[in-house]
Amino acid sequence: MPRDTALPIQHACEGAWQAHELPAAIASEFGHHFLLALPEGYSADPQRAWPLVVFLHGRGEWGDDLARVRSQGVGALIDGGVKLPAIVVAPQTPENQMWQPAFVDAVMRCVQANCRVDASRVYLTGLSMGAMGSLALAATFPDRFAAIAPIAGGFPNDGMSRFYNVPLGALDAWQAALAALRGVPVWVAHGDADDIVPIEFSQRVESVLQAVGADVRCVWMPGVGHDSWTATYRDTPEFWRWLFAQQRTDASRSATADAAAWAGRYRGEGGVSGELTAEGDRLRVRWQPSGIGDLLLPAQGDCFVGTMLLRFSRDAHGRVVELPGLGALRDVAT
Repeated sequence: MPRDTALPIQHACEGAWQAHELPAAIASEFGHHFLLALPEGYSADPQRAWPLVVFLHGRGEWGDDLARVRSQGVGALIDGGVKLPAIVVAPQTPENQMWQPAFVDAVMRCVQANCRVDASRVYLTGLSMGAMGSLALAATFPDRFAAIAPIAGGFPNDGMSRFYNVPLGALDAWQAALAALRGVPVWVAHGDADDIVPIEFSQRVESVLQAVGADVRCVWMPGVGHDSWTATYRDTPEFWRWLFAQQRTDASRSATADAAAWAGRYRGEGGVSGELTAEGDRLRVRWQPSGIGDLLLPAQGDCFVGTMLLRFSRDAHGRVVELPGLGALRDVAT
């Protein structure tokens, strides 16, 4: 499909996956293609708006082959013939890249501009790394979702802490970032025999969500390993009844962090540094010596979220940026 045109929704096949790319007008540097499935009956009533399910895959499905996305979770569910009464979109993040909220935002805006989406019934779910991505997305766009369902996941910072084999960080930053989820229904599921992502990660999510006043429901699965998504998506009809029963009524959002106030150069231990530049309400960061870049979207409580969460603060010595579980860096001007 040419990248400077709208999606050819009128030619999409109801009830089956179709591959699409982001149009040039909203192209993202963090990904470009996604799967889209329209519900049966979509063409019958051109005035009807439908729920939207946003599905984020796990690490095993990243890359540039959309067939991978169809191998697990909601991807496999629809490939297996299950017909959900909703528009379903499944982006694919490039290999070696954790979920970037700016990319998912671009995909959602594309679908909502081209499909008849009921904005009060937008649902977000993901498995493993996709569950971590769903929490990052919820922190940056808490007013968009009627319900969230992270399966076999945790916070992305916890995933990075495990990767680097360092202690998990305090949860106060995530509590600040997710404060706007008060009252939002959340379904958390995890197997207690998971040796890939420990159940402790989802238990930490539970504690944060309870603290901010989210309507959280946790399903702990005895003897189940990492694949708790099959038991959730395929084998638990109650999950889908619960999901589609939710409706967003409060789209209010409190003030978010100010990018310009935190732009600058920061340095931490071991020669690690970060150059942060404001781009409107967002912060672009380049980490050294790794050279890895990220685009951070504003959340609540002086937090910004990209592939990970960062929290900014000031003390008697100046500005500080904390990466919960991974350390802190100080403004080099102080």
